[in-house]
Amino acid sequence: MTRTNSKIGILLATFNSERFLKIQLHSIVSQTLPPHEIIISDDHSVDATNEILELLIDDYGHSIRIDSRSNAAEAHGLHSNFRNLFKLALDSSSDVFLLSDHDDIWLSKKGGDFCRYAGLFEGVRGFQGQSTTWIL
Repeated sequence: MTRTNSKIGILLATFNSERFLKIQLHSIVSQTLPPHEIIISDDHSVDATNEILELLIDDYGHSIRIDSRSNAAEAHGLHSNFRNLFKLALDSSSDVFLLSDHDDIWLSKKGGDFCRYAGLFEGVRGFQGQSTTWIL
């Protein structure tokens, strides 16, 4: 069951997201139940996404980790980008993970509401690893 002291991790997939990043990250870090960390996987953006991410890291006191695949020859696609996020999450200390696509703007209670819902209705929490809850 999700506890109020659970560490929430956000898995954020980006691709050419410069238009959305500032407002999106603000909506995520301003949650009533703030995230413990934000893990970002960028899939070979050719706009200013990575530069903006680097600047935004300094603006927020949250742990933000970026895995940029901008050195790759080409983009790998949405599925590959989220698969990469799941791999990165294996090295995380978060207990609960919420997924976000590159243009999602979150309502202030999204993370808390999902965690409360998962705690009340265990059968719908997505899937659970040994010590990690994944909310899809």
